[in-house]
Amino acid sequence: VSPTPEVSPTPEVSPTPEVTPAPEVSPAPEVTPTPEQQSLGNRLKWFMIKLLFKLLLQSVMLFILAAIVLGSYEVVVHGLDNPELLLEAAKEDTLFLAEFVGEKALILVDLLKLMKIKFYGQVM
Repeated sequence: VSPTPEVSPTPEVSPTPEVTPAPEVSPAPEVTPTPEQQSLGNRLKWFMIKLLFKLLLQSVMLFILAAIVLGSYEVVVHGLDNPELLLEAAKEDTLFLAEFVGEKALILVDLLKLMKIKFYGQVM
């Protein structure tokens, strides 16, 4: 038996990747901090505007919710038979609610004044 000569495997040739030119990158522009940065007063102004807008939006939502609750309550109590009676009762309830909230707000203001006196001394 004659020995069989070993055959070396043929090396696989990988395809050469195509070289694409890199896009030109322009140098970064110089940053000038003065016009881009906002002053403290300007940031405070926008913060207050944002806060006021948020408070206004929440107040409107609270008013709408109170109107829906009062209207629903009056419909349950008086029914839909007489709309004039329903509107009159809703007006009375709204006035009562406004007076109640006003009284509670005055109590809150008095408490805030007492806290201010406690922490800062006599208030003029």
